Amino acid sequence: MNAPLSTRNYDLFKLIVALILAALLLVFLFSGKPAQLAAEGSGRATTLPPTATSLPVPTETSLPATTEPPMPTQPPAPTPALPDFPASSQTLSLDAANEHLLAPDGSLVYTLDAEAAQWTPIIPNDLAATLPEGYTLTEPTPDHWEIHAPENGDLLLAWDPDALAWQAPAESAPVAEEPDCPLALPPRLQVGKQARVITNLNMRSSPGIKNNWLLTNPRGTILDVIGGPVCTLYEGGAFLWWQVTNPAGKSGWSAEARQQGNGYFLEPLP
Repeated sequence: MNAPLSTRNYDLFKLIVALILAALLLVFLFSGKPAQLAAEGSGRATTLPPTATSLPVPTETSLPATTEPPMPTQPPAPTPALPDFPASSQTLSLDAANEHLLAPDGSLVYTLDAEAAQWTPIIPNDLAATLPEGYTLTEPTPDHWEIHAPENGDLLLAWDPDALAWQAPAESAPVAEEPDCPLALPPRLQVGKQARVITNLNMRSSPGIKNNWLLTNPRGTILDVIGGPVCTLYEGGAFLWWQVTNPAGKSGWSAEARQQGNGYFLEPLP
């Protein structure tokens, strides 16, 4: 009677084990493991579905700090250039601190007129005290200055750029249309006209040959005749002098012809 009961219990045990194995088999089948193991066993590669990969996340990077460009600084104002020194046979030096020009002996002879950008000859105080009130200072030609009376405009003083001094107008002999100068060649020039230098010709500060040489005008120079003539005797002959101005604005006296009356230095122009 006990044997059949034991058989039934054993059969029930086997049934339970079979169900457990079946359940385990189903778990393996649904998890894909058997297929993967089978593929590996058969030597064939299987492509597994791609898995999501994490991409690098951009991170904020610190940029270099920008700085404002420096404001441009204004360059210092350039020092205005000084005008050229006046023409003179003497050497001038600059007193930059006081804007003066000095003669070789150190005396002040020019001051800077900054507005006109030119050098003006200095009128010493003792000389200015002798001038009439309201006198005028003019520059008729470059570097040649004159002081004129206020009422009638008469010439009072003229600046000599070579002597670096104010000088009174030279007193000349009375001017005549045809002076009594029988030893000189007849005059051909006229005041207000022009003349051409025939041969190199000296210009002097006053009529006559003495220590009054200014410069030599070369042949072909055109001169303006502004005064004369004045007759002076010299070594048995005579010179007839005319006051002239050259293209550079220099004025002085030049002889028209040789003292022996054998040739002209100047010829008139129409």
